[in-house]
Amino acid sequence: MVVNIVGRHMELADEDKLHAEEEARKLGKFFNGVNDIQVTFEREGNAIKSEIICMVSGGRTLVANEMGETVHQSLEFASANMARQIKRYKGKLHRRRAGREAPEEPPTTEGESP
Repeated sequence: MVVNIVGRHMELADEDKLHAEEEARKLGKFFNGVNDIQVTFEREGNAIKSEIICMVSGGRTLVANEMGETVHQSLEFASANMARQIKRYKGKLHRRRAGREAPEEPPTTEGESP
């Protein structure tokens, strides 16, 4: 899993980058199909906007945007939002696979030889 961390219109401290990478790695534990995660921080006025873009298997892209007063706060909000989306997507895949029925085998009776 590839993790990219970007700061737009702001410099990120090493501890912020490390925290963002840890949070992104935690998201990968929810679903093995997570291929790529990009975490972007942007200053908007006095608030910090964090955006997490997650590429999952099947070509699907999940996006979570949240605002907060600090980098950590906005990242926590966005991470929780993304975790919810990943769990929902994983559940949808499981329901879709469970809906498929196994091919029926022809009935066999005892005592018959082919």
